[in-house]
Amino acid sequence: MPFDAIGFPSDQTTPALAAASWSLRGMWSSLRDRVRRVSGRTQPGATLIVLREARALISDEAQWVQGVYERDDRHCAIGAVQAVGRGHWRGVRREAAGELLHVARLHGHHSVESMNDSLTHPEVLAMFDIAIARVQMSAARSR
Repeated sequence: MPFDAIGFPSDQTTPALAAASWSLRGMWSSLRDRVRRVSGRTQPGATLIVLREARALISDEAQWVQGVYERDDRHCAIGAVQAVGRGHWRGVRREAAGELLHVARLHGHHSVESMNDSLTHPEVLAMFDIAIARVQMSAARSR
């Protein structure tokens, strides 16, 4: 005897809502990808921009600070990444901070903050230079 679904409750709204939300997620993802392509800011390129701008923000020692993220328009290393990264996708800021963290760990620091607070200003700028070089090499390899 074939199954005729008699006796089973029929809830037609749940599958329709699930399909609609899946469709909205797909549309949002597609739109986001198109905007990224049109703006020319792919992930490595935008990460590189954030790292360069953050380094430029603290390149003058008078604009650099230790012990806090930001004070009187002066920034620490990670504070500078967060400040310049506000105009970019959140993932770009995370990627830039992650590159800086990787460099900090390579040099024996457990965080970017501890690196910033224990090194001199020229040494912090050198860490930015290393992170920038790493992103450039990664972007060149992916082409």
